[in-house]
Amino acid sequence: MQRKNDPVDAHVGERLRLARTLRGFSQSKLGQLEDLSFQQIQKYERGVNRISASRLVHFANHLNFPIEFFLDELLAKNSNDGSNPALPFASNVPGGILNLQETQKLIAAYYQISDIKRRQAILGVICTLADKT
Repeated sequence: MQRKNDPVDAHVGERLRLARTLRGFSQSKLGQLEDLSFQQIQKYERGVNRISASRLVHFANHLNFPIEFFLDELLAKNSNDGSNPALPFASNVPGGILNLQETQKLIAAYYQISDIKRRQAILGVICTLADKT
């Protein structure tokens, strides 16, 4: 019996793919750093295989992204039946926006700014311009 892909695994996998792409890593290059095949990286990115917490920390370090990047915006919704399904991230963002080249360039440039105070200042400007403070 094949298990159904968990939305959390799918989300973390999507974020892994995004982080890898933004850093210019191929699946093979990332796999080599962890002694994994590119096929295993593909399975992680598709959410077919779960990424352990330790492996996720390693990926975050290799890609120079904070661990929160992979987990943020996951929303838990408690239902009356006691289940706690995870909702897809960024439900308020138009579908596919993270796949746009413009978005990826913006995110890549943002994370190339090493000074966190400057990054936060730029984020503040963007939010102000978007009237989303």
